[in-house]
Amino acid sequence: MNTILAPLRLFFGVTVLALGGCATLSESDCRQGNWSDIGYQDGLQGHAENRFAGHVQACAKYGVAPDQAAYFSARDEGLQQYCEPRHGFELGSAGAAYENVCPRTKPIGLLSILGLTDLEFEDAYALGREIYSARDDLNRVEAQIEDANQCLSKRDCPPEDKEKARRLRDELEHQRNNKQSELHRLEHRANRYF
Repeated sequence: MNTILAPLRLFFGVTVLALGGCATLSESDCRQGNWSDIGYQDGLQGHAENRFAGHVQACAKYGVAPDQAAYFSARDEGLQQYCEPRHGFELGSAGAAYENVCPRTKPIGLLSILGLTDLEFEDAYALGREIYSARDDLNRVEAQIEDANQCLSKRDCPPEDKEKARRLRDELEHQRNNKQSELHRLEHRANRYF
């Protein structure tokens, strides 16, 4: 019986420690209770509304109830800065996550699809993510070209392997040219806005 319960105790112990480590605020943050600053910073960092529930849970351990009105009012102010299209582009091009916190202020229409209106946050973020992915793809292809070149430079590489590496390198160089063109096109599109 003890051999069955021991792993369960370990599992629950680790789970409790892990959950305890997920507190969104420290005791001093809860007790100081500057909910406007906390809300503003959460908005500025693009945290979703459910972050407040984490704060409530963290502060309940210390007998502190967060000021919901002050928190959300200030969070909205922080989100106004976070939701700037330029910031969305920067986040996307860095490969950062986005929690869908920015409101769309204009309906998607033909003009925005054609790029004839200002970008909104989500549009700018998506463009940044495309650039991030294109750069990542280009880097991957360039690393594969380098691997093929290393094989070609080895003296002890069998002729049939060298021929395979040469064909692969040629194909990869073609892919690299296509990826560079795609990246250039996306960067040119981004330059129209930023």
